[in-house]
Amino acid sequence: PTIATVTGDDYINLAESATGFTLTGSGEIGATLSLAFGSGRTLTAGNSVVVDGNGNWTLAVTSADVTAFGAGTETIIATQLDLQGNTSTSRTKTITVDTVAPGASVTTATLAQSNNASAQSTETGTAYLVSTSVTVNSLADITSAADALWNQTGISVANSNTNLALTGLNAGTYRLY
Repeated sequence: PTIATVTGDDYINLAESATGFTLTGSGEIGATLSLAFGSGRTLTAGNSVVVDGNGNWTLAVTSADVTAFGAGTETIIATQLDLQGNTSTSRTKTITVDTVAPGASVTTATLAQSNNASAQSTETGTAYLVSTSVTVNSLADITSAADALWNQTGISVANSNTNLALTGLNAGTYRLY
């Protein structure tokens, strides 16, 4: 049997955790596919499914299932029992559950005093300094705002100060994302 990539990247974020998602894969037509989880979780929908006539299978994962997995890595092991009673070799996939948003902070800086602020995050990636006049629900909200209302910097080392340019930004109050 196979287990397809979960949620597009094998990472379960807060939004995916809240709504649940579907595990999918392929196997021998008519075989019973069984999943086992490193956490010992039995899915709300059960851990077994019959592979359909196209050789595919699906199993729903609920928010409660993700909570039971806990934070960090979760191992999924798939085996199948065909109609003749033969058990397949197992296949394993590891996913990561990360439902905690990274922490971020920025030092207080006044444009007249400095051309930079110091940004810090608990994770690596991109930090965005955005005017509180911008309503932020997604990255597109930030990047479609006027240039004078936001700036970004790459955070290459977690929990360390990174310079974030203030030049070109309007005066006002800003939040770090």
